Amino acid sequence: MQQVAIVERNSAVTGTLKVLGGKSNPVYEEDIFEVSPDIIGKFDIVIMDPPWYPLQFRQFVWLASQCLNICGKLMISIPSYNTRPNIMAERVEWLSYCETLGLCMESLECGTLEYCTPFFEFNAQRHAEVQVNAFWRRGDFLTFAKLEDRNVLRPTDDKNDRDGWREVEINEVRIRVDTSTVDEEGDLEIESIIAADVLPSVSSRDERRKLANVWTSGNRIFHTNKPARLFSLLNLMKEEVDDSSTDLETCKERFSVVLELEKKEYDQYVKWFYNSVEGDFTQVL
Repeated sequence: MQQVAIVERNSAVTGTLKVLGGKSNPVYEEDIFEVSPDIIGKFDIVIMDPPWYPLQFRQFVWLASQCLNICGKLMISIPSYNTRPNIMAERVEWLSYCETLGLCMESLECGTLEYCTPFFEFNAQRHAEVQVNAFWRRGDFLTFAKLEDRNVLRPTDDKNDRDGWREVEINEVRIRVDTSTVDEEGDLEIESIIAADVLPSVSSRDERRKLANVWTSGNRIFHTNKPARLFSLLNLMKEEVDDSSTDLETCKERFSVVLELEKKEYDQYVKWFYNSVEGDFTQVL
């Protein structure tokens, strides 16, 4: 009997999968960067679609190599040649890393994977006044075979870059706050970084990203002087608890508007997506 295991850290996704999968198909609500391969076990096939950045790629394929039987197959996506500057050099480095893990590339299919534009990118394009096909992005599809077990330490580089970000979901809007810095004195401030608050770009090279320590699922960015305090207030707002503080009122004033806007924008996104599926590309973002 075949067994399928899924590793996913998003609780909204895992909750549904656990109901559908049953006991014979385990769902692990775990972080790829931290989950032990011993918990997951060994498999003949691993399928992965990691974020297209070096740190994430190394973590994903390291875990895959640990969970594969000898002669097992790893099927994974990587960015195509024109995705961003220097991607060719990155691809060479990634494939070299796979070799150190005992993985041998069997096939490479260029541009065969279609990706639906996610909501945050839809919002970014809308504010940049750009109109594209919902399936404009394509990726390459690679298949590796595991030839041997290799004793390679788990990657630890740049792990601190992700330690401080914490997430809360309110009415299906996800809000992430970087709590790695110490709160400043004084009242809570939530500052706009750009006009309309939506970053009109999804490029990791956009310098405005460095100013943000609050990020929403609609690609809105803010800066706050008290990130830890804001994160706790957002959780109070989610649970509809009132602590009668000025800070909570500041939080509610800003994010009540954000929640309302992003609900409407997500409805627009769904309509745009279905129009794209039906072949109607005339709808303006």
